[in-house]
Amino acid sequence: TKFTTTVNGASYTFVTPQTYTISANSSDGFTGYINIVEGNPLTHRYIFNRLSNTSFVLPNQNVEVDSITVSVTTSGNVQTYIPANDILTVNSSSQVFFVEADREYKYKVSFGDGVLGKQPATSSVVTVSYRVCSGEAPNGANSFVSSVATIDGNSFSIEPVGRASGGANIEDIESVRFHAPRMYETQNRSVTAGDHERIILRENPDIQAVSVWGGE
Repeated sequence: TKFTTTVNGASYTFVTPQTYTISANSSDGFTGYINIVEGNPLTHRYIFNRLSNTSFVLPNQNVEVDSITVSVTTSGNVQTYIPANDILTVNSSSQVFFVEADREYKYKVSFGDGVLGKQPATSSVVTVSYRVCSGEAPNGANSFVSSVATIDGNSFSIEPVGRASGGANIEDIESVRFHAPRMYETQNRSVTAGDHERIILRENPDIQAVSVWGGE
């Protein structure tokens, strides 16, 4: 479901990132909490070929990487692939996909080679869905209008419980040069003060600076 909002004269789209079910309460009313996220949802389909077409460049900039979902259809059988966040847990049968930066601020989705991650069969249909976002511009939005007026013929209203937050612009080159080698040093651990600093910045993109100290 889409929702629209206006910030500083510009219009932005928010959507529900998943399906929500709200049950009736004791008075037969329906009240519940949902999350909405900014971005225009898009879907692309590709044909996988082990010899010539094993990775796919998403054609848009400003892709929200965490929103990327991938499914592979082989002979009518649909399988969901998940992001490969920790290669130490990936083996030859793991249904994972990899995301890496490509040229012109775009991203590329690829699969394993049959050793590090399962490789789809040739002629499989790869479906990639994601959102194209507007960075930090929609932060602060607190008034939303639904794209639908009724649900099953019944009117409804929405009331924000907090302003939109967490949106961040794409990391610039100098920031990448500074953080990339330090993120590599972390190696998915949280042991040293430096590890914690990098993890906090990675998980909270709206934080601009953080100070961390140990118990020495």
